[in-house]
Amino acid sequence: METNARPPLFQLSAQNSHRDHQNQANTVYFQTNYTIVVLFSVFLSLVWNPLSLLILLAIIGAWLFLYFLRDEPLTVFDREIDHRVVLIAMSVITLSILFLTDAKLNIAVAVVAGVAVVLSHAAVRKTEDMYQNEDETSRLLP
Repeated sequence: METNARPPLFQLSAQNSHRDHQNQANTVYFQTNYTIVVLFSVFLSLVWNPLSLLILLAIIGAWLFLYFLRDEPLTVFDREIDHRVVLIAMSVITLSILFLTDAKLNIAVAVVAGVAVVLSHAAVRKTEDMYQNEDETSRLLP
């Protein structure tokens, strides 16, 4: 039996306060990944609705430009916009525009499925080994 074996990456925590801290830490650390999971879920739900899919592809272009491919904060009228504000605004805009199409039920189910996947990952992913390089994660912290 090996004594220096790595602990498992996924494990349910028993205490509620520890679980809340774990969920919050995972949400901050995996914020971009979780956004991609939910957007991909919405994309898959719109495969059979071409107009909504084209609209989503245009919105994903905006996501790439405004959120995913940015190394520096978004600046509007010489004011920096926090990445969390961009995330919330783009999420609301994306869902609002897509709900104007005929795929309301598909989108709602996809968002719920994506959020369920995200929450289940956040609940079971251990946080002890996540912050190995503080320089990489400093932009994610509030």
